[in-house]
Amino acid sequence: MPAVGRDGLTKTDREQIRSWAQEQGIEVKPRGQLKHDLISNYRAWAKRVGSGTATA
Repeated sequence: MPAVGRDGLTKTDREQIRSWAQEQGIEVKPRGQLKHDLISNYRAWAKRVGSGTATA
């Protein structure tokens, strides 16, 4: 089971969210904890497009 950080995300989850944010033109730091609203926006987007990568 992958390690989960303080934000409740795995390293892969964080990489996917950072990649998505860059595609959307959102500036994010390359390291560190992601903002809660960024995570929420990614999950909402993933639900809308039917992506299986969104985590609860």
